[in-house]
Amino acid sequence: MTDETELTAKQARGQRIRECREWLKSTWPQAFSEPPKPLTVGVHKQIREVAREAGFSGITVRAAFAGWCNRLSYHVAVADGSHRVNLDGSQAEAITAEQQQHARGKILEDRKRAKQQKRNGRRKPAPKATAPATTGKRPTLSLKARHRESKSVQRL
Repeated sequence: MTDETELTAKQARGQRIRECREWLKSTWPQAFSEPPKPLTVGVHKQIREVAREAGFSGITVRAAFAGWCNRLSYHVAVADGSHRVNLDGSQAEAITAEQQQHARGKILEDRKRAKQQKRNGRRKPAPKATAPATTGKRPTLSLKARHRESKSVQRL
């Protein structure tokens, strides 16, 4: 597989994930709105079943859902919130102190990672191009090539 094909495949996968995220927002606007609300535990199972009927693969749904739930704003909502919500927006179970502490840990990790990226530059530098492997020997001309080269020099 060439780099061009991989890039196209990655772009296509990213597009499918974005489409799935938009589908989540349009299908359950009460649950997938800004600012994000903490979703009830296990809601991904309900989403996966309905998403398959809508034509999204399980992997695409998982990636879209993970992208939603692993955002800094979502972790802040869990850390500061008191209750989770169902897909219809109704109040679900209370957020436990352990879940809030976990979210606070994620917030600290996100901030630490962002600070490190800012210090080191946003992106990793592009890999340096490597020269083709050499044998360590000087290139040599064959006898015929040497002869032709010497004749061309003599003509001048």
